[in-house]
Amino acid sequence: MFNRRRSNELMMFVSLLVVMRVQTQFRKCIDLIIPHTAESLINKKDCFANHSTVTLSCSVKLGGPPFNTCQNGTWELPSASCDGFTCDPPSVGDSVILTPNKTTYLARETVSFSCGGLNLTGPSDASCGHRWIWDNKQIPVCETFCNVLPEIVNGNVNSTDQIDLGDELDIVCRANYSVPAGEDPFIRCNGEQWSSIPTCYPQCKPLEEPEYGIVSPGLAQGITVNYSCEWGFELNGTRSVECQNATWSVHTTPTCDAKPCFPSFEQQNHLVYEPVNYVYRNGSTVNFSCEGDSRLEGEPFAICLYGNWSNSPDCLESCNVTGVPNSNLTESTLLPDSKSTTVECDNGFTFFEGRSGFDLKCSNGTLSREIPIKCFADCQTVANIPNGHITSSVYHGVTVNISCDPGFLLKGPSTALCDDGYWTPEIVSSCEGLSSSTVGSTTVSTVSDGTPPLTNETTPSRGTSEGFLS
Repeated sequence: MFNRRRSNELMMFVSLLVVMRVQTQFRKCIDLIIPHTAESLINKKDCFANHSTVTLSCSVKLGGPPFNTCQNGTWELPSASCDGFTCDPPSVGDSVILTPNKTTYLARETVSFSCGGLNLTGPSDASCGHRWIWDNKQIPVCETFCNVLPEIVNGNVNSTDQIDLGDELDIVCRANYSVPAGEDPFIRCNGEQWSSIPTCYPQCKPLEEPEYGIVSPGLAQGITVNYSCEWGFELNGTRSVECQNATWSVHTTPTCDAKPCFPSFEQQNHLVYEPVNYVYRNGSTVNFSCEGDSRLEGEPFAICLYGNWSNSPDCLESCNVTGVPNSNLTESTLLPDSKSTTVECDNGFTFFEGRSGFDLKCSNGTLSREIPIKCFADCQTVANIPNGHITSSVYHGVTVNISCDPGFLLKGPSTALCDDGYWTPEIVSSCEGLSSSTVGSTTVSTVSDGTPPLTNETTPSRGTSEGFLS
């Protein structure tokens, strides 16, 4: 649509300067068409001399040349006009860019059309013409080549909506056809053209899955699929195949076989197994036994189950127990693993400080405690000495203390140690009565038999170890 404004609503002034040169030898010019808006401003003339020049100017838009010259009776240029009209912006399609972009355009002014990278359909410019009408009535629009859907070999693209820049349309292939592996299953509108247009290729037929096996998905041209097996099975045959021209690269289906077992127990000490093989098929049975005095821990057999043994045996070693003299175990013997025994000293014997027995347990070749070298004899009981006292104990390794009643002095050692049936030192102590005489301020004590008195100092005793075997 175009808005119109009448030219009489504008004030237009034209000044006409006529420069005349008179040369009588040439013909004169007549009938110079003067713009209508300048008629009241100039003295109208009927004739202009040859080589006379007329200069025109308008207060509005000048249409035509701004001057004209008489050349031997004829005007050199077409007549000019003063255009006093304007135009509103032209009608254009969406996204069309106007240059210059204005709200009002002067008479004869030209505007250019562009699409910013899209495809321009229609005129590239237009001029504001007489009667406020643009000289090019066709409306320019911006279009993309994406408005035309491409042809897809063995497929198509379905779309009824308007397609905009960046839109993606899915490729629909015919039955049992698909876009090759690794290619986009769609096309994208990039503005001036579509993205890479794929072709639909025939698919390969579905592969047969091996028993206890799995096939990765895919039937498209160029795809590689892989075979794998369930837990406990291993693949025997081709691991992967490729689809090319509706045909798989390998036609034989692999198998999934139960995993075999290997003799992982062959490094264990004292273990004997049969039969002896480098590899055992699934379901095979192996029997176990132990060498010597070792004890078999676990079931005496194992079954190969999909690459793993049902039982992990172990041979546990016995313990060597040395004999303990003067006990119920005088001879060395073997104590089987996990077994226990009790060692008891004979009557009148202990192994340390009154302890007469101990327990032993074997744990895979190691005893629960050290074994003493022997059971030691107890010492004879010593009666209390007159006027004195001896602590009561007769066991090996025990020390007794000897003391006297008040008013008596100890003659002999104050302690004695029982060492394998003997007191060390021998107990010969006695308690003697005291007689006193005063010398000056010092009291001297003597024993009634005239011998020097013994003090109550402790006589060092001979120590002994518990006596264990290392």
